[in-house]
Amino acid sequence: MESKKLTVFVAAVAFVSATPTKGAASTRTMTMLRGLSLRGRSGVSPIRGPGLNVIDASLFRRAALGRARAEFRVDAFNVLNRPQFNAPDRSLTSSTFGRVLSAQLSREVQASVRLSF
Repeated sequence: MESKKLTVFVAAVAFVSATPTKGAASTRTMTMLRGLSLRGRSGVSPIRGPGLNVIDASLFRRAALGRARAEFRVDAFNVLNRPQFNAPDRSLTSSTFGRVLSAQLSREVQASVRLSF
């Protein structure tokens, strides 16, 4: 029978008891774990989150007020008000693994006035 190398994607520490035990059971467990390859085959950061589609806009108007100048400005972020979801939960031990649980803030608008003299 041909022996094959087993590739595992979880840490070997997950299979070892927190309190060390004496005897054949702990020796057998450690012998089994030595043969496992813990590197896996995935690249760096294999889990990707949802895409980002944001359109920001800015309108401004400059005006002269005698010797002073004024700039009136309105900035809008996420103009189309599309939801921008955060990355999924990446913790293997979590009950929400792989689920997207939150999103960025919705549309924001700010107004400002700048006086230069």
